Amino acid sequence: SAAVITDGNSEDKKLIAYVCPSTEWLAEKATAFNADYLESWTKVFDDQYRQATTENAISDKHDTDSDFGGWINSYTNQPIPLEQMEEWRAGTMQKINALHPRRLLEIGCGTGLLLYQYAEQCELVLATDISAEVLARHQHILQQRGWSHVQLR
Repeated sequence: SAAVITDGNSEDKKLIAYVCPSTEWLAEKATAFNADYLESWTKVFDDQYRQATTENAISDKHDTDSDFGGWINSYTNQPIPLEQMEEWRAGTMQKINALHPRRLLEIGCGTGLLLYQYAEQCELVLATDISAEVLARHQHILQQRGWSHVQLR
């Protein structure tokens, strides 16, 4: 919908228009906008996970339960020190464990730093990530472990 009004005195009148786009138009534009950004971000995350996996495989340090690859300090552009990452994970797991979750949703499961720590304790886990590549890697590991209670999306 739209409305146009006049503003000002007779010598200095201005037209002012107010436009309110329809919800259908907004939804259409938001969908197109989000699709463009989703595709871009998916590539960024796929590339990041691929690089981290390659670096870990080359350095022979790959451990699915402690895959800290790809965690970069945004100020220095250097990997976050392992001790800091382990401290972060321990603190986060302490908070999760204190809640004794039976069912857990993890949005952005990434390399599995948390997923492989809590999944065995839960009766149902739903883990998501923007990267289909990383989800495929997790699916393979979950099948090896026999964790059918963990669902990936």
